[in-house]
Amino acid sequence: MVTNLTMTKGSGYADGRHGKGRLFRRGCVWWVQYYARGQQVRESSHSDKKAVAEKLLMRRLVQADDGTSPVKQRPITYEEMRERLVTQRLIDHPRLSKALSEAGLKHLDTFFADLKSSVITEERIKEFIVSRQATGASSATVNRALAALRQMFRLCAKQIKELPDFDRIMLKEPPARKGFLTREEYLRLWAVLPEHVRPIFTFGYCTGMRLGELTNLTWQNINRAEGIITLEECQTKNDEARGIPYRQLPELADIVDQLWRQATAEDAKLEPQATRPN
Repeated sequence: MVTNLTMTKGSGYADGRHGKGRLFRRGCVWWVQYYARGQQVRESSHSDKKAVAEKLLMRRLVQADDGTSPVKQRPITYEEMRERLVTQRLIDHPRLSKALSEAGLKHLDTFFADLKSSVITEERIKEFIVSRQATGASSATVNRALAALRQMFRLCAKQIKELPDFDRIMLKEPPARKGFLTREEYLRLWAVLPEHVRPIFTFGYCTGMRLGELTNLTWQNINRAEGIITLEECQTKNDEARGIPYRQLPELADIVDQLWRQATAEDAKLEPQATRPN
């Protein structure tokens, strides 16, 4: 129990500012309280003289400011690292949905759940790689997950003593596929295609979506207000959700608007028939 509580002059503690710390007594001994690395610290001065405690507090505040405070830092957990990554994604892309902000994390969540950062060593990460390869995941797919994990570590670098060397861990990927259409080739081919084939051809060219993803696309996948096409985990080859900001591609945005007008017009034609009595 804290007794004989005394604040340092001008500490600012009483009005909620934690940066200056405070002094208090337990019995005859003076104690200091301050914040370092986001943690509240209480430390005995081992003295009944207030001046001794004041000097200790000032020394600890200087150390807290320059990062040399002798505070044993609590190891950060995978879940805390993950939350920082998701938050950063939402900051970088304000229109991103919660589901898409967590894209590519499912397998990391399963493998690293409840682990502290100090336990997520290079050896443990290599075990993750082996486990994903055993399920048939490609090197590119594994690397996308490793890139997310690397960003987690970078966002928490100040709280982690030693970061894994991801440059040494990342897998070698096969050369990029060749044979993509040039813009001129795309336009020539588009001009000779039947009109009903052109929309899916434009979608594929502009987004790089696979044929299976394109044929299963519905209006539920398209957020016209936000201008984002969302593919759920069950719709992609690697079982990872992803979003495509199609409004950034004027040609594709025009196609979406055109298809929406057609769908709306067709619904309007069907509506009177649906309301007719038998």
